[in-house]
Amino acid sequence: MPNWFHINTPSNLIVGVIASRYTPTDSKVDKFIPAPAKALDKFYKWLAKHPGLMPDVGEIMTLSPSVYDSIVNGKSGDARPQRSNYRAVQTEPPVEDRASLIAAWIKLNPAKDAYDLNDKFGCGMTAARAYIAKYV
Repeated sequence: MPNWFHINTPSNLIVGVIASRYTPTDSKVDKFIPAPAKALDKFYKWLAKHPGLMPDVGEIMTLSPSVYDSIVNGKSGDARPQRSNYRAVQTEPPVEDRASLIAAWIKLNPAKDAYDLNDKFGCGMTAARAYIAKYV
């Protein structure tokens, strides 16, 4: 079963590799080019060297002549692939609720007053008094 590089056309990043018996259909956002075994080896070596990054198709074109030939497809021009690195999408760590942080701080510091709470969290005196009244 042949392998295909799945390329995000707007960013030119290789999103992944697909194994399909049929040629995948290109769209405005997705493009598929053949991925021979040698190109796959170089792709996976590149991924091992750069964990957390997604390679630009130009990176793999410079490493593998077969990928270059399949993209250029006999066309002529002055364009050459450039090397640029993009990080994979980073997920944000879960943010703890501010009210629960303040409640925990009040529980750990029962002798503190609204002024200390305001200094610690910058919530304002009215809000600090309301938190003290609610969680004491």
